[in-house]
Amino acid sequence: MAYGSVGIFGKLALDEGLSVPAMLSARFALAALILWAITVGLGASVRPGAREVRRGIALGLVVYGAQAGFYFWSLTRLDAAFTIMLVQVAPVLVALGAVAFGRERLSKALLVSLPIALVGTALVATGATVGSADALGVVLALMCAVAYAAYMLLSHAVVATVHPVPLSASVCTGSALAFGGWAVLRGELPRTGIAGWGLIVALALIGTVVAITALAAGNARVGPSTAVLLETVEPLTATMLAYIVLGERLQPVQWVGAALVVLAVVLLSGGLGRLHRSG
Repeated sequence: MAYGSVGIFGKLALDEGLSVPAMLSARFALAALILWAITVGLGASVRPGAREVRRGIALGLVVYGAQAGFYFWSLTRLDAAFTIMLVQVAPVLVALGAVAFGRERLSKALLVSLPIALVGTALVATGATVGSADALGVVLALMCAVAYAAYMLLSHAVVATVHPVPLSASVCTGSALAFGGWAVLRGELPRTGIAGWGLIVALALIGTVVAITALAAGNARVGPSTAVLLETVEPLTATMLAYIVLGERLQPVQWVGAALVVLAVVLLSGGLGRLHRSG
């Protein structure tokens, strides 16, 4: 659910005048420092080897960095709820990819839960987004979904051998390098006031340290398809935060959608949506 806060904090940070490269370079650099400090504190038993660190940095530099960039550039053109709705095609892409690569096969309960979750996700965002679509923003959001699905599938091969905290630290390091380099080249280093830095800290702590570490741990335990399906509570979290923080009013259709999302998660977490791994 921590990911549901990212769009809200991101919108507010953009309103403070931060550019996307400046905001994301600061977000991932701070998150990486925190996660590496936690890794050291956890002791030698969780410290990864050089090869695992390189793989994590590569994931962050290319794949996770790409999905973050696409997401935030989409936020500059679309409402947060609409962006989140579009990104929720990712569960379909992950499920298809997992089956195509022979990693998982879908249970009947997951096949039932998936369309319920996607329909609910669409309804949650519909009330706030009618008429506000921007073609480039839509493309960016869908590209984020593709990159996110790729990250889930690729990172699943790493999480089995690396503790989620150092893996997340490596991924954030790669993303920090990507956006830090971009910010330097564009001359867009983070320059903002107390409010802007407060939002960056919130993004780093809640939307990155907590979110990406929990995601890596969940991916290791239940597999990419189930992990990404459970993330369909994100639109519900984001919509509630938008109501509380930004004063957006929830429409009846959004409450229906929220109920469907909760139903899908209950079906899955209640034991009906277990994945049977084939490899």
